[in-house]
Amino acid sequence: MALWPPGYLDVRRAELERFLNRINEKSHLRESAAFRVFMVRPLSQFEEGKKEVESHLHASTRTFLRQFHILKDNFAKILDKELPGDSLERIGRIKDFVVKSHNNLAGLYESGTKLNINLEKISASAQEFAQSIKNVREAEKHTPKCTKDRLGFNVLDVGS
Repeated sequence: MALWPPGYLDVRRAELERFLNRINEKSHLRESAAFRVFMVRPLSQFEEGKKEVESHLHASTRTFLRQFHILKDNFAKILDKELPGDSLERIGRIKDFVVKSHNNLAGLYESGTKLNINLEKISASAQEFAQSIKNVREAEKHTPKCTKDRLGFNVLDVGS
């Protein structure tokens, strides 16, 4: 008699793969030390990686607790305060503002990037134009001049 019903391990394997793919979709989870150790470390180094993750978690927890106590000390009576009746509406407006601001800033960044690329092209074109003007001026120095002969006719002076 088998320990697991037929197909059970295949279902669990597929569910685990789906779970790992979902973790991998979220950058803050994908880049976590625990996920990297689990996915990348060879089994022979897993215990060492586990200790590193635990050490990191303890440090993060200490930082979080320190921040929590600072907030608690500075805002001790905040829970005693009643929220204004329109708080949810205000939060919604603030959220809309933040989303719109984010979108505007993202658009500004994209426009700035395009502008920078175009300015680099314009700068290169301006340098080519300036060089062309220098070339024309240099060529003009060696161009024959037109003068009038003693009868008043134009004569091309090609030099001696």
